[in-house]
Amino acid sequence: MADGTDAGPLEQLKDALRERGAVPEVLAFADSPVRTAGGGSMDVDRAVSTMASVLYDAVVVPGGTDAAGAFSQDGYVMHFIAEAYKHLKPIAALDTGIGLLNTACRRRCRRQHGQRGCGDGGRNRHAQR
Repeated sequence: MADGTDAGPLEQLKDALRERGAVPEVLAFADSPVRTAGGGSMDVDRAVSTMASVLYDAVVVPGGTDAAGAFSQDGYVMHFIAEAYKHLKPIAALDTGIGLLNTACRRRCRRQHGQRGCGDGGRNRHAQR
């Protein structure tokens, strides 16, 4: 999560997960509250730079135009998402988080398969997986 994240859908998802016995954690650039797109704040459990995606059962990439821009410029975040993809973790993306997920996965595929990536012809195969 980053400043500008759209917290509404994320809060709904966290509540639904808790109702089913899951323990969702919010990761951000630092382990301090972030400002949401609506002007409120949301608590953060851990800094993303101190965690590895393999420690989680699944990953959610939140939406929010400001947040997506900040995420895309942060190597820890992009690595976290790409590694979750590499390890076949379930990944959900909300709103603008879909583009971020596609970017992270394409970068990883290019490193693995060369400039052509996974040979998906430019389709957004990663978000549909």
